Amino acid sequence: MTSRERVLTALNLKKPDRVPFLDAYIDPNIQRALLRTERLSVPTISETTPGWESWGSFERQDNKFKLRLAYSISPEFVEKFGLDGFGIDFLPPLFVKVKYGKQGREFIADGLLTSDKALKLVTLPDPADESLYEPARKILERYGNEYAVHGRIRLGVSPALLSMGIEGFSYVLQDNPALIEKVLDIYTDWSAELVKHLSKLGFAFLWAFDDIAYNSGPMFSPSVFREIFLPQMKKVANGIRIPWVYHSDGNLTPLLDDLLTLEMNGLHPIQPDVMDIVELKKDYGNKICLLGNIDVGLLAKGIPEEVEKEVKEKIETLAADGGYILTSGNSIPSYCKPENVIAVIRAVHKYG
Repeated sequence: MTSRERVLTALNLKKPDRVPFLDAYIDPNIQRALLRTERLSVPTISETTPGWESWGSFERQDNKFKLRLAYSISPEFVEKFGLDGFGIDFLPPLFVKVKYGKQGREFIADGLLTSDKALKLVTLPDPADESLYEPARKILERYGNEYAVHGRIRLGVSPALLSMGIEGFSYVLQDNPALIEKVLDIYTDWSAELVKHLSKLGFAFLWAFDDIAYNSGPMFSPSVFREIFLPQMKKVANGIRIPWVYHSDGNLTPLLDDLLTLEMNGLHPIQPDVMDIVELKKDYGNKICLLGNIDVGLLAKGIPEEVEKEVKEKIETLAADGGYILTSGNSIPSYCKPENVIAVIRAVHKYG
């Protein structure tokens, strides 16, 4: 099987020739260390141009938006180490205040869209502009037949929450709930149009990143989720014409039955410290492919032998009948040990 076929087989709840392995993101420092290079040939997500508009995937030049091409994992890393795919970002701009931490890293300090007046700040690329997709077409021509190249998107919940701020959202929910609907409409209408175009480009699948939960549980009650967010998410999901995966960190258990009405093909990342993937496989394994569950803490603090054991156990427990794609339980940040990332890759090829 090609990597593309392998991933799509698992997303279709069938058993591929081996367990697929990819990830939502691998920090470029990890990639450089393992490739033994000072420079990747293409920019990964955290290496793109800074600035408050860089929280999306587009930059504005002469009143026209262009895609700032960024990869979740460098194709050269994927090819060298036998991963099954990588992603290209198509994330909308956020309207936020930023602050700067160590090594110039940016963090979102607060959202700006907390009043009707603030909506005048919003300017988004035109998703009907075919020139936006030209960089992705070239990548798909080169890698799309062999690898599971995917488009990284948002349904609209995260950009709305981030652009309002959790505190701002909470106040507006009580004082001006109509504003929440306006902000969600802006983002979900945009995403609904975007996915129609992405579905025709040749991506293997789409991967939607919309965090809606803390480790302790959802950010809001199930009733608020059903009333305010789920209909907006369905508006986007209904336009996707290829397989797709939904991502949210945290404990999604109270929302899971509602979430599955979106009819996604896969669920990621199923954090091992807050969700029981064995129970999920038992209860939902005939409905949805599960992705993830390799403990990021173990990748950061463990040793390769422990990592190999973890990967072996996950494969034996979850992959016997297909419908499982191995990834970390979130992504692979810079504080993970490169030798543990290699241990994951070797274990997949050894036991998968």
